[in-house]
Amino acid sequence: MPDPSASTVGTPLAPETDADLLRRRLFFAWLIGLAGIFALGSIPVDAGAHLSVSWTVVVFLWFARWFEWRGIPRFVVLFAALYLAARYLIWRSTNTLGFTDPVSHTAALLLFGAEVYGISIMFLGAFINGLPRERPVLPEVADTDLPTVDIFIPTYNESAEVIETTLIAATRIDYPAEKLRVYLLDDGGTEQKRNSSDPRVAGAALDRGETLRLMCRRVGANYRTRAKNERAKAGNLNAAFADTDGDLVLVLDCDHVPTEQILRETAPYFVGDAKLFLVQTPHFFINEDPVERNLDSHARMPAESEMFYSVVQRGLDFWESSFFCGSAALLRRRCLEEVGGFMGDTITEDAETSIMLHAKGYKSLYVPKPLIAGLLPETLRSFVTQRIRWAQGMVQIFVLKNPLLLRGLKPWQRLCYFNNCYFWFFPYARLMFLLAPLLFLLFGLKIYNANSAEILAYSLPQVLVAFLFTDFLFGKVRWSFISDLYELLQSLYTLPAIVGVLMKPRAPVFNVTPKGEQSDRDFVSPLGVPFYFLALLTAVALGMGFWRLANWNTNLHVILITMVWAAANLVLLLAAVGIAFERRQRRACPRIPVEWRGEIENGRMIAETRVHDISATGMRIEVPWAAVGELKKGDRVSLRVETGEGKPEKTVRGVLQGLFPDEEEEEMYAGILFDHRSIDEAAEKVSLIYGDSDLWVEMQERRGGRRGILSSLFYLARLGMIRALENTAHGVGLIRRNFRRRGGSTEVETLFETVR
Repeated sequence: MPDPSASTVGTPLAPETDADLLRRRLFFAWLIGLAGIFALGSIPVDAGAHLSVSWTVVVFLWFARWFEWRGIPRFVVLFAALYLAARYLIWRSTNTLGFTDPVSHTAALLLFGAEVYGISIMFLGAFINGLPRERPVLPEVADTDLPTVDIFIPTYNESAEVIETTLIAATRIDYPAEKLRVYLLDDGGTEQKRNSSDPRVAGAALDRGETLRLMCRRVGANYRTRAKNERAKAGNLNAAFADTDGDLVLVLDCDHVPTEQILRETAPYFVGDAKLFLVQTPHFFINEDPVERNLDSHARMPAESEMFYSVVQRGLDFWESSFFCGSAALLRRRCLEEVGGFMGDTITEDAETSIMLHAKGYKSLYVPKPLIAGLLPETLRSFVTQRIRWAQGMVQIFVLKNPLLLRGLKPWQRLCYFNNCYFWFFPYARLMFLLAPLLFLLFGLKIYNANSAEILAYSLPQVLVAFLFTDFLFGKVRWSFISDLYELLQSLYTLPAIVGVLMKPRAPVFNVTPKGEQSDRDFVSPLGVPFYFLALLTAVALGMGFWRLANWNTNLHVILITMVWAAANLVLLLAAVGIAFERRQRRACPRIPVEWRGEIENGRMIAETRVHDISATGMRIEVPWAAVGELKKGDRVSLRVETGEGKPEKTVRGVLQGLFPDEEEEEMYAGILFDHRSIDEAAEKVSLIYGDSDLWVEMQERRGGRRGILSSLFYLARLGMIRALENTAHGVGLIRRNFRRRGGSTEVETLFETVR
């Protein structure tokens, strides 16, 4: 077999020397530009002159964000925003931090630290996302020259149903069969677990191992386990890595179902580019996270992951810093062998492996096309569990393998990896921005020393520019205030975890994120309790603000501005309270909206139909009224489905669960439960749902689109208020029922259910 690292088949990427020269020139241009910005920002001007400049920049950015800007015009927009931020930072550090009293001064410095963090993230964001990279044309490579691929699917405690779908899809990937091997890496059936002193653990591990072994045999995959559960996911991957020999390794989380094209869209890049160690693709998700589900915003709002995978990774890719995200990625074995396999010194083995290979001089590449479909954490508890692990792992990298000090990285890579780690310190800034207005309104602490003219010239324009700048870069994939909400939900729980890592960098352990959770009732997440108290405290602070307005004769402008600040925080807190009200989740498999044509046949008739949504277990179809009399509950039916022009038909089989009209009784629908009786029928179903990446692209496009800053705030305020009131009504109703049932004993513990 030809060595893929030595092959010259296909169209090579841009010459390394030219690409490096471009990056080097741009990097130094950035340094010169930033020096110029701060030099210009340090020139003394009176408040009136700066007022004109700052509001001109605000108006310019307000209009600029509605247009596509490329090349030099894009940098003009970015540098205009950065100039105002630099000017504000210089003014803020030299004019507003005078000593008043020890408590106020301490609070003022803490707030200033949060602002410095926010502005530095703004500068890093401009650098990284200034030139998001467009992917070069995929090289044309003959099948005979393609590298061999081992597919690793690690699993720990996920259900057999979730695993089987991914296994079937992996074994049906469009790639030369003799060059493809699929491995299920079972860490839930290790010898350590099978020999556990706890008979329940041992029995479950034995049953699981036998079930998955038979499943692999049935679908055509290889089952692997190991002796001990050491070093979590990295250890699991390395155990398989040592016993396999494919040129490339495709890593898939066991809930990440690959499309049939995933290797055709990624493997050719390795041919002809011996320095390439990684091709990463987006993590695309088909279900709702707790924010989307509990606020009912899934169909209206871009997914939370879109900002990172649609914009940030492309920006990192330009700077040779796109990194391994743990799944949906193809890696070169020879490069991994140089660093001893997948790294395991931290609990984010993916980013750690990437930084070490970049430091070795190898390259990564990002393909922005969704080629897998995965599952998000569906409860607030599982969401927070996942984010704590991410935060701990990235802070571990910051401490143990600091990108600013690690030998081998290029200057721009140091900044990119520093940003990846530094971002996770947001809990400090987020909580300071939440608490700062309360310190003034409730206790009168003097935390921001500025008069009304200075606030109008410096503070207010900077706040607006921060929103406009973010909207300019990410507005199509992340609405204003949505990042604030997601960060707020995490901050209370990730901050203690981060502090723990700083004190004991090697202490964190890998916690698997629960997926596919179900609940048969509404409940309030215990993690929501702090948000109740913070929302109540903020409401009290606003009441104090009105009292101060009525009774104070000075600093009225400060009171008003702080009240607006607190009101915006209250919107976020009410949304957090609403999110903590977890909705019942009876459906184990998410529905995917589609519009496909097809035919239904039950042995008595054939009728045209339309498929409106589909999941791993069934589909909802529209049937003509003329066929209703020929269809009966329990019918075994066959459906031929056309997913698009020029695409092959798929045939699936199922059992009709019932017929039901729409609300206006104009259309008749049927529910179909899939009933495949062979592995080939199951594979046809998996191919229909997950095989074509065009479906994921269409779903992305439907959810994309910019929304105005105020419109986003009002949207969030409306949803948050509605859900918070529902949460409160649920709690009050539950207490009343308990009171009546128990003769006056109010046991509110049942308010906080656990998800099954």
